[in-house]
Amino acid sequence: MNRESATPPSLLRGLRCRDEISWNRLVDLFGPLVYSLSRRSGLGHEAAADVMQETFLSVNQSLPKFQYRNSDDTFRGWLCRIAQFRIADYQRRRTEVLSAVGGSAMRDRLEATSDHSSTIAAPTDSEWKGVVQRAAALVQSEFSQRSWQAFWLTTVGGQSATDAALELGMQSAAVRKAKSRVARRLREVLGEIEELGDS
Repeated sequence: MNRESATPPSLLRGLRCRDEISWNRLVDLFGPLVYSLSRRSGLGHEAAADVMQETFLSVNQSLPKFQYRNSDDTFRGWLCRIAQFRIADYQRRRTEVLSAVGGSAMRDRLEATSDHSSTIAAPTDSEWKGVVQRAAALVQSEFSQRSWQAFWLTTVGGQSATDAALELGMQSAAVRKAKSRVARRLREVLGEIEELGDS
């Protein structure tokens, strides 16, 4: 299955070409998710920020080898597995440092109380919704305020094009056109996210 061609322009293709805009978009969309996973896995602010950096460094280094092996494989899932591995790796390194400082008695206590794999959080629905909300914010910045409002009022607010046109001082046809343009662009960006994985 060739998911890279699912949505032009492809975020995955941009990442593989080392396109700075694509990398910034990936970090903007998924950075907060990785940070949140790290925090919910018990890491402090600085450690979570370090894990976030290590995760995207690993993604960058491993991306040339990434491929879909079956229909259930997703880039998003792959990225989350890298994040979870980085969290476990950080927790393991921290345990080793504490063990070295506290000796074998400390190591025994830490090993008895720490099963790193069980403390690593999985993404929640709320965290995935955050990715979608950040995608919507990216799209919103590409349109005029009136175009976005036309889309929002008719799509989220459930208003008719006529009612939205009256509220915004636009023609109904202009509201429908704005709604269509914004919706198409949002589908493109969300399609890029979906091509990065179906949840």
